[in-house]
Amino acid sequence: MLMPVGAISANGQGLLCTGLLLLVCAGLFAAMTAVVYRTTPGRTVCCALPALVSFALLLAMMSGLWDGFDAPEAAWAAPQVGRLPLGAMLAVMALLGVLTGVALWRVLRWMRDHVSPAAVKEGIDRLPAGLCFYVRDGLPRLVNERMEQLCCQLTGQVLLNGETLWQRLTTGDVEPPARALETGDTPLVDPGDGTVWSFTRTLLEVDGEAAWQLVASEVTGEYALNCRLREENARLEAMNRRLRRYGDQVCQLAREREVLHARMRVHDEFGQALLSARQLLVRPGADAPQRQEVLAQWRRALRLLESTGGEERGGPGLEDLIRAAETIGVRVEVTGEQPAPDSPARALLTSAARECLTNTVRHAGGTTLWVRLTRAQGWLEASFTNDGAAPGGEVTEGGGLSALRRRVERAGGSMRVQSAPRFMLTVTYPEEGEDEL
Repeated sequence: MLMPVGAISANGQGLLCTGLLLLVCAGLFAAMTAVVYRTTPGRTVCCALPALVSFALLLAMMSGLWDGFDAPEAAWAAPQVGRLPLGAMLAVMALLGVLTGVALWRVLRWMRDHVSPAAVKEGIDRLPAGLCFYVRDGLPRLVNERMEQLCCQLTGQVLLNGETLWQRLTTGDVEPPARALETGDTPLVDPGDGTVWSFTRTLLEVDGEAAWQLVASEVTGEYALNCRLREENARLEAMNRRLRRYGDQVCQLAREREVLHARMRVHDEFGQALLSARQLLVRPGADAPQRQEVLAQWRRALRLLESTGGEERGGPGLEDLIRAAETIGVRVEVTGEQPAPDSPARALLTSAARECLTNTVRHAGGTTLWVRLTRAQGWLEASFTNDGAAPGGEVTEGGGLSALRRRVERAGGSMRVQSAPRFMLTVTYPEEGEDEL
């Protein structure tokens, strides 16, 4: 170990040079890493200093290896290095190796504990959104990979000017197959691959310098939902227009229903009055109460012509009809329970009974009308028969029966007319149904 470095063999000197070269490379790597990751100046010096010392020793060793350590033309440091004991040389190299390792370890720890510009750029490139920062005149300072890709798809060029890209987006100037969906301050574009991107721009101030931040966000799902929402709104608007037209027709329909209601009541009242007067004329021996009852019917019919209201739902039911039938010599027998006074079925039952009473007197010549009422599960079934002559053939529905059928069917009920062996009218009607005219 006390042998001078210059006295060892050429192979030994070559091994020493190789070790010094490795120390130089390790020190340079540590110094460059410190510079790239912008560590403190002290760390950078600590990384560079062992590399410089190792490089100086390497130059001296190389000079002595080629020219000889005792040659006068050799570098001034070569003789000094050649006279060093081998043990001292190895100790210096070991010290330089330890210093280089410590410096490299400190740099690596700094990299682990701090975010470098390279890490920031790598993180921005991994973003699913496009990002671009540019300063005055459109010069880009930071652009990620997604924004570069979108710029090439939309303009056919790389991103060299951020302001130019923004102006083309706001005016819809894109290259096919890309297409502009919306323009203005928040443009929407389709690059041609079926996705939809929204672009926004924000003014920032960094170190007293104005900079623009351009962000591209994928809104494919939101755009599809927005399109469906617009379609639904259009359908709802069309439905609202139809409802408004329907609302405009409701008043007219209500007036027509009231007019029809009044006509049917006038028909029933005057038919009953005429029938009573006819029976009174063919029976001269009628007493004074019967004549008064007929006169009262005519007065009610005349008052009905002067009134504007329609037939009221509910009312006394069949009681008035029974009293009116007695004045013309017809008995009305009711079997079963009548509907409640406020039930819509009550008015319909009275109308059906009045129509059957008229037909019993005019066509059958009967003196008794039987009304059988059956109620089951919210439905009312009313059957009307009389003791008059049976019809000579199939009964043809006229104005009264036809109007009664329309009224029943519009309210959700049904009506059957039987001709043989005797006339029978059967009406089925929901008790809670609405009396539609």
